[in-house]
Amino acid sequence: MQEHIKREFYQKLQAKLEETGYCREGYMELDSEFSRRQSRVRGECRESSTDDDREKFGAMQTTVSEKMKQFVPFDSSATSGGSS
Repeated sequence: MQEHIKREFYQKLQAKLEETGYCREGYMELDSEFSRRQSRVRGECRESSTDDDREKFGAMQTTVSEKMKQFVPFDSSATSGGSS
């Protein structure tokens, strides 16, 4: 069952990345978690962001919502005491 969840999640993730142009050269997976209730992948784009990327996606780190409908900004300074 979990392999089916993973396979479906990665297919949806790939489709969303292609649709949005985010991580055009792929990404390095740093962490992942898969369950029936929630699935998530944390990664880092292989390419550096361009000025257009920063304008389109913002300069903050982003996470992908569970349902993959939108990119949700994640401000890492909010969880690290405000230091960058």
